[in-house]
Amino acid sequence: MENRIMVLGSSGLLGTAFSSICDCISLSHNEVDIRSFSALLRVFKKFKPTVVINATGIVGINVCESKPLLAISVNSYSVCDLVDLCKESGAIIIQPSTHNVFDGTKDGYYTEDDKPRPLQIYGITKYLSEKIVSRYDKHYIVRYPTLFGKRKNNRNAFPDKIIDWIKYGNEFRVSYDKIDSPSYGIDVARETIKLLDKPFGTYHIANSGSTNYYEFVLEISRLLGVEPRVTKVKEHEFETMAPNALKTAMSSIKLDPLRSWEDALKEYLNER
Repeated sequence: MENRIMVLGSSGLLGTAFSSICDCISLSHNEVDIRSFSALLRVFKKFKPTVVINATGIVGINVCESKPLLAISVNSYSVCDLVDLCKESGAIIIQPSTHNVFDGTKDGYYTEDDKPRPLQIYGITKYLSEKIVSRYDKHYIVRYPTLFGKRKNNRNAFPDKIIDWIKYGNEFRVSYDKIDSPSYGIDVARETIKLLDKPFGTYHIANSGSTNYYEFVLEISRLLGVEPRVTKVKEHEFETMAPNALKTAMSSIKLDPLRSWEDALKEYLNER
């Protein structure tokens, strides 16, 4: 039987990517508030999904620290209702998570075997969502790094802000000790859909390789053919309401490697 995929949070970067690469029922926050059980029940009854991708979320360290109840409500508590409805209908749930469930002290890449240790409310709420989803046997938990890509809403992620700053000649600072595996939303969405043919469980999906944010800026500038007006600093020079994990490069011991982040970035910039 062909899957009926329902994407919640379809206007964000990840939701936009899923909507563009597969035939799915795309629902934005304006169409269904994940915090409302009655709203969720309504769309389950109407669309009868066999796969639910929960691409909703309150994202960002400072946002979650300043609005902890909202972060817990959206990122964690609402997932309880979603899992209950999936259990009742027999639908598979795909729950996106984040590299922020780790403390960023590991040299090298975080894999599925590494134990989460979140440092801030954002990471804690996402790790709690993992624990909630894992109690249901038909689940995929998918951890992603920092993503870049198109989105239907107007909230640019950090990599896309950098691209705009470089493009328009803005002066800015960026850290040279923050390590990540920046990844293309389209690439990780495609790989996530492929998980439906694999055993249930937890997976890491990211473009291959890692970089610090300063080198990321230089690569964007090279591809755009411009000289960035950037000053490199240490991550601790940026004020945050909670610690930001420094080294969060990711890879998978369960999946084949994706193309490099450099190749993915080049394609995205060409399309952008």
